[in-house]
Amino acid sequence: MNRLISLTALTVVLALAGTTADAGDRKPGAPRAGQAQQHQAQQQRQRQAGNVDRQTNVTLADGRQLSRGHSRSVDRETGSWQSQTNSTDGQGRTATRNASGQVDRDDHSYSREVNGTRRDGSSYTVNDSGSRDPETGTWQRQIDRSNSNGQSSSTTVNGQRTETGRVVDRSTTRADGATASQHTEVSHSDGSRTVNTTGTTFNGAEYSRSATATRTDTGVVRDVSSSGPNGERSRHDEVVRDAAADTVTRTSSGSNPQGDWSSSATRTRTDDGYVRDASRTNANGQTVSQHGELVRNDDGSWVRSQTTTGVNGGNRIVTVNGSVNAETGAVIRDVVVERNPAPEVPPSP
Repeated sequence: MNRLISLTALTVVLALAGTTADAGDRKPGAPRAGQAQQHQAQQQRQRQAGNVDRQTNVTLADGRQLSRGHSRSVDRETGSWQSQTNSTDGQGRTATRNASGQVDRDDHSYSREVNGTRRDGSSYTVNDSGSRDPETGTWQRQIDRSNSNGQSSSTTVNGQRTETGRVVDRSTTRADGATASQHTEVSHSDGSRTVNTTGTTFNGAEYSRSATATRTDTGVVRDVSSSGPNGERSRHDEVVRDAAADTVTRTSSGSNPQGDWSSSATRTRTDDGYVRDASRTNANGQTVSQHGELVRNDDGSWVRSQTTTGVNGGNRIVTVNGSVNAETGAVIRDVVVERNPAPEVPPSP
């Protein structure tokens, strides 16, 4: 179910941003005036109230239906907040998550508590608290987790601001006494950012990762390398923005224990949204391609479609119809997933 919900999240675009323009004389790539004004007003209402209300309904290619609802409310005067999330998978199993928290701006501290139930009927609790010292540039965080199966863990995080970035140490201990640790150093210099991480897993295996991102005149270049129990990996990313053509292009290449891979993606803005084309080729030479389109309407609703073509020529088509309640700011998303060839419909229970 987590993969299905992640797929849905990836296929849903909530970036309804833009500037107001006359519909008769919009520049290429400029959003429609009615949609922009409605969305800006809706965002302003949400910022003032601190509330979020979203509902997503998914119909899969085999006819099964999924749903996910999320709401959040914030009391800015007291610094408290709470949220509720519930979801139902294709087999009718439900999961819930209730969270509440408090932020003390004067004391530079916060606390958060999460209680939830999984689809298998088990429950879990997370208690998270932290504080920082703005004078010394240090911060601390404590995270305690437990579930109804008797499992528990405790995580401690300590951070220190430096002249060029920060240093963070993280340690987690499970109920059986096993410990995992991680040390991260972040530094900034001349338009670049470097993150170096080393650590040890619960099994005692060591790993490391280094990533450097550098701004260019037209975008950013990023290089990542890592090694660990699963072997060595590397990747190189280049992002290029062409303001004249209203395009953003990203090309990537890398290697993993299976071999070399490559990918590319180009997104082009249109008068009422964008068009995106992407492809990825794995170490076996197999290529998967995607074509997506987003269209925003004057009434604040939008339609997003994405077609994925697999290595066997089969297609998966995901269509998202979204709308925003102008009064409450609630977001409703209806998702339909189709496959060609269509999968077999499971027998009725």
